[in-house]
Amino acid sequence: MNQFSGHLDASSLALAWQQTDWPPEFAVPKYQLQDCVDSTNPLAWERILQSNRPQIVIARQQTAGQGQWGREWRSPLGGLYLSLGLPHVELPPLLLSLVTAWGIAQQLQAYHVPIALKWPNDLLVQGRKLGGIKVETRHPRQSAVVIGVGINGANPVPRGGISLQDCSEQTFTSLASLAAVVSRGILRAIATYPRLTPSGFLAQYWEQLETKQRSVSVAGGQGKIIGLTPQGQLKVRLSAPGASTTIICKPGEVQIGYPDRRPDRRDDNDSR
Repeated sequence: MNQFSGHLDASSLALAWQQTDWPPEFAVPKYQLQDCVDSTNPLAWERILQSNRPQIVIARQQTAGQGQWGREWRSPLGGLYLSLGLPHVELPPLLLSLVTAWGIAQQLQAYHVPIALKWPNDLLVQGRKLGGIKVETRHPRQSAVVIGVGINGANPVPRGGISLQDCSEQTFTSLASLAAVVSRGILRAIATYPRLTPSGFLAQYWEQLETKQRSVSVAGGQGKIIGLTPQGQLKVRLSAPGASTTIICKPGEVQIGYPDRRPDRRDDNDSR
């Protein structure tokens, strides 16, 4: 029987933080637990611009959470809503999105959550959306970033979504442990990336993609995902009778959809 709890309190979070094996490349991140906020990302920006170490803001609930493209991210009680601010990251936003998604997936898989990825940064279980990521940059010269993460824990989910409490194989018991594991996964991935070759990382990310070799809608036509560029963009092959061509797509230029839904159909909490 699944015993996952969507309750998040200060004492359980403090214990999870103390018990976490944080990557030595980073100082143990400071965290702030909020009851209900508009969005965790602006608060993370405030904290990171005043410090020189990782800062994390976690909320029990958001009233104006946003996914990619400014879409609303439903944030009722029971989910994890977390923003990690970093004072200096050299990775460009798209590649950082891929690295972040890969790092979280690696950690959740270690806890027997059957995670797959939907390019560039959606977390899927059984073809349904478990979580999403939003990377923000404001100061390119300082390379400060905020990484927002939303994961369905024990909260009601929109059509096409799934929560951790619905994943029979998952072994998490609380949102506190999930917050620590997700934060550690992001930091470990950022620390690990420089030790990998770009092609080596992309090969590992590609293996996690549920959407590889999928048919997609792009440029008014149909194509198939065939690979990634070194910058993390999507390679799509467009085919027509007697001819084919490969195009490069940035986020927002291709509609991937989900396995059981048409590529042009989007639901709440969908980052496209």
